[in-house]
Amino acid sequence: MSLEITTLRPEEYEDILKFLETSYRFSKGFFQRRYPYVWRKETIRYENRIILKKNGQIVLHVGIFPLTMKIGDIEVKMVDGCFYDYGDMEVC
Repeated sequence: MSLEITTLRPEEYEDILKFLETSYRFSKGFFQRRYPYVWRKETIRYENRIILKKNGQIVLHVGIFPLTMKIGDIEVKMVDGCFYDYGDMEVC
């Protein structure tokens, strides 16, 4: 069994969309239509997408979203994240 943890690469764009659509049982193109500011080829931030590949196939995705929260004059930098898997948690 071959495991690889890496950031998403532009050539894996179609693979990650298929992975997410399959995981959520959404139709093809759902994420680009619903979240164009995040999931279009021109807007995706590949460096904020961590994937786990098992035998060359994406089986897990973690999205990292840097945020700045402002309370009055105070700015707090923080990170939010999402975790998606394809139901094969034995690989972790």
